[in-house]
Amino acid sequence: MGVYSWISWGGSYVPSMPSLSWPSWFSSTPVPDAKPVLDLSDLPVESLIKELRRRIDCVNAPEARIVLLGPPGSGKGTQAPKIKRDQCICHLATGDILRKAVEAKTPLGVKAKEAMLRGALVSDELVVGIISDALKAPECRNGFVLDGFPRTIAQAEMLDEMLRRKGVAIDKVLHFEVPDEVLVERVTGRWIHPDSGRSYHARFAPPRVPGKDDLTGEPLIQRRDDSAETLKSRLAAFHAQTAPVVDHYKGITASIRAHASMRQVQDQILVRCSTRCDRSKRNSHSHEAALACASAH
Repeated sequence: MGVYSWISWGGSYVPSMPSLSWPSWFSSTPVPDAKPVLDLSDLPVESLIKELRRRIDCVNAPEARIVLLGPPGSGKGTQAPKIKRDQCICHLATGDILRKAVEAKTPLGVKAKEAMLRGALVSDELVVGIISDALKAPECRNGFVLDGFPRTIAQAEMLDEMLRRKGVAIDKVLHFEVPDEVLVERVTGRWIHPDSGRSYHARFAPPRVPGKDDLTGEPLIQRRDDSAETLKSRLAAFHAQTAPVVDHYKGITASIRAHASMRQVQDQILVRCSTRCDRSKRNSHSHEAALACASAH
């Protein structure tokens, strides 16, 4: 059987089809720079059909702009790619898009790198600007799930203003609630695929091959701050700075019992992120109107 070349679109890998003619699609020659290359004989036809149907459904999917709030280790990074896939939106992890902006040497990325080289924190204005640039990507046309930002009231206000200038607003905030004592085991066992943001856990959600990403086979990494030693200070910072952001978005915030099983957490998110709200309310660009969507669930 021939080999398809696969490309990443919004973090999901789909066949690259430069034309619909059978010889060019069913080719043994990979597309240059496309990675990874997978043999479709390993994939069930049912899975391919399901993915194609999902892509078709995404064409007319309602818009959704979602913020994930929660302490480190609460599962935001695990659930964000699933939310992205279910809602047909992009996943914006601030650390990842900041790194990509620096690597791409965008104007804001250059300024961020200059701050890093000085040993300074990247300013909130720069981070919001980089988020604004990231929203121009085609995969963000239906909205986004924002993971890791905002962490303070000042950041939330800057984010709201940036979105207001674009004529949109946050639709839903998901607050991941986990007791502090549960977080230590979660954080110390966490592994990340850096390119996609896919998250694994050595005990609770292990990869099929230890240390390797399930889709690409590429190495997984542990973040330097995913250690028990740094967790206490990170939790203190979260409770002092980030938790009040929940109050800022209280009209559109839904609580997630994030220490439940993974399936139960996913079910909660699906209910909270239901797209049954009238689209005109979603497009009214105000938290007040979006409240009607939140209260409907």
